[in-house]
Amino acid sequence: MGISDTGTMFLACFQTSLRVGFGASALLAALLLVACAPEPSKPPSEIVGTWVTDAPRYEGRHFEVRDDAIVFGTGRFSASLRHSLVSVETEPEPGPDGWIPCVLHYREPDGAVSDLVLSYRVKPRLQLRFEHRKGIWTRLVATRKAADNETAGTSMKTRASATHATGATRGERDV
Repeated sequence: MGISDTGTMFLACFQTSLRVGFGASALLAALLLVACAPEPSKPPSEIVGTWVTDAPRYEGRHFEVRDDAIVFGTGRFSASLRHSLVSVETEPEPGPDGWIPCVLHYREPDGAVSDLVLSYRVKPRLQLRFEHRKGIWTRLVATRKAADNETAGTSMKTRASATHATGATRGERDV
């Protein structure tokens, strides 16, 4: 084996160790980014729950906000659609009209991130509305006592609601 063969072998070993070292460094950096990433933001507690509207267009449908997902209830003859929440943006104070803007960033079935822009207000009673829609949505309450506490003396109809565990439930499709 000559000097040029030894030099070629040394160069090949050096290049291989560089590739392995770079790959290990990249893997370590990726793991650190995931481990140090901030916890995803959660929606405000005021909007967590199941929402309905009296608008005839949405009869039999509901909208649900969970700590980790949003669910579109598409009617009694089809499965609800569940989308994982990616992040949440909320203004700290209501605007002059009393509505608090909120943007829910959620994952689509193809992996893209979409935005759902809505506003909510706490007074005179808890209500939600979607951007560019006229309808007002009200949150379902589990018991009569909760309805009395939420409305603080106003005459809102009490509706029963089943409590959902985190994750997809019966009749719900995870997307």
